Amino acid sequence: ATIIFSMCLLLIEPVFITQSILMGYDIAIAYFFLLALNALYDKKKPFLSIAILLLCMISVRGIMLTAALLLIDLLRNKKVSFVIIRAYLPAVIVLLCWAFYHNYQTGWYIFSPLREDNAEQFGGVKMMFRQLLYIGWKNVDLGRITLWALFILATIYHLRKKALPLMKDLLQLVVIPLIVLSICMILIRNPIGHKYFLTIFLLLNIAVCYVIDRFENKKIKLILSLLLAISLLAGNFTMYPQRYGNSWDSSLKVIPYFELNKQMHKYILSSKINADEVGTQFPFTSDSRFSYLTNASYQYIDIENKPASSFRYFLYSNVINTNRITELEEIKRSWIEEQKFESGLVTLTLYRNPNASPF
Repeated sequence: ATIIFSMCLLLIEPVFITQSILMGYDIAIAYFFLLALNALYDKKKPFLSIAILLLCMISVRGIMLTAALLLIDLLRNKKVSFVIIRAYLPAVIVLLCWAFYHNYQTGWYIFSPLREDNAEQFGGVKMMFRQLLYIGWKNVDLGRITLWALFILATIYHLRKKALPLMKDLLQLVVIPLIVLSICMILIRNPIGHKYFLTIFLLLNIAVCYVIDRFENKKIKLILSLLLAISLLAGNFTMYPQRYGNSWDSSLKVIPYFELNKQMHKYILSSKINADEVGTQFPFTSDSRFSYLTNASYQYIDIENKPASSFRYFLYSNVINTNRITELEEIKRSWIEEQKFESGLVTLTLYRNPNASPF
């Protein structure tokens, strides 16, 4: 029953299902992490080494999660030995070779000095506390607060009664990766995203399903299961003021965006509006050759380094996560609405600058 319900929760987990649709690489991170975790518990060292190597090659977050795996491995064995560490050496050697080669070719190791907004730079003590708050928010957001509440209550109950045999292992699996990721992420300015904690969410689902399965009363099981399912499903439609971001890459409310984007793109082309006349922000700044896989090249201009008022048009959507809220509010208040498309919770609007010359 635990396995079946875990699979059901997995299918309605907002971040997992949305990233699966978007084909985000965080799905690959979660896969290789869980593959490595299974190899660790099954004591299959060769498979563990391969899974860790592939995990580390995906992204920096893969390296962070590898460190979490090593801590879990050491805690399970209650000792530090070369027998344990050697499974991680192939990944370390390959990463070092790649880092030196990459530095030789580019002049930098892991973080690019040209990174937009210097998002990978140390943010200072104040930013660390702010990032910590964001991490807490992202973890309980999208209806997941009910899962964490049940998990915490079960942990307290186990610590007092010792009644849940697997709770110690599950606690390690959920908390250790969360702590490692959090420590690494609070050090830099990069905005915290829900998808960064996908592996935590999947492990949390498993832990919660185990807790529910331990209840003997079937009615309690059913009530808790329905509560969690409804909470996660409702999380897909959570909306906040735009300045706080709305997890568009981690919830199903994003789905209408793709068709609306095509409609707006078609309208702009049919209206013979030049691409360099349209200012906008991510995710509308990609070249159409890559967005639509066509030979035609058509790219709107990112307003990152210039005011929106210097453009004749501005392409706005509530899927834009921006730090220029005041400027966007002025556009919505003072500019002329040229065209608007909306579906579900997603809106796309093309505004025309009233101060721009006709030609």
